Amino acid sequence: MRYQQLIFDVDNTLLNFSAGETVALTTLFEKHGIAPTPSLVAAYQRYNTSLWRQIEAGTLTKDELFAKRFVTFFNKYWPEIP
Repeated sequence: MRYQQLIFDVDNTLLNFSAGETVALTTLFEKHGIAPTPSLVAAYQRYNTSLWRQIEAGTLTKDELFAKRFVTFFNKYWPEIP
């Protein structure tokens, strides 16, 4: 039998997106002098997950996510940052 297609589910199977997200977020925070505490990283991950669920529900576009994700998160925790 010869396969016509081969499908890979790479989300946290072949590629660890959660670990990559944590490394990227930690690097971003450290670059801006923010301590990347586990609770802060978890808060961001909850917020980011909620945005992706809105995309899945059709109430948010990827462009909107990219435009607001960090602005909204940083404004919540550091409103003094312009």
